[in-house]
Amino acid sequence: NPEGFLYRWGVRDFAGGIVIHISAGFAALASIYVVGSRKYDSEEARLIMQVPHDRTFVALGTGLLWFGWFGFNGGSAGAAGPQAAYAVINSCVAASAAMSVWTCVEWLHHGKPSTVGACVGAIAGLATITP
Repeated sequence: NPEGFLYRWGVRDFAGGIVIHISAGFAALASIYVVGSRKYDSEEARLIMQVPHDRTFVALGTGLLWFGWFGFNGGSAGAAGPQAAYAVINSCVAASAAMSVWTCVEWLHHGKPSTVGACVGAIAGLATITP
């Protein structure tokens, strides 16, 4: 809305992402407040719960999300054109850069990279670049 205070500040919402991200953020904060942190019987139980059950499905899910993100970000332009192309290219570059950085940081901290770490980095990059 041209009369809104965010519009007057120069904020432009490409795909409705501001509303989605603010709503999701406050929902997450409310959930944390109501549910609280996880409780474990021992340190061993906590470590076991952090191990992914199937790395293949993690990689497959990441690939499907990455592919779908092209449609979401590119399709948010409303038409096939330069704006849609830039959105798709930026999505791919952000996911690739975040995956590379996450993998390098994991390598430095744990002595070896992992598939799950690379997938987490890619999804973090996609979530970050989404308008």
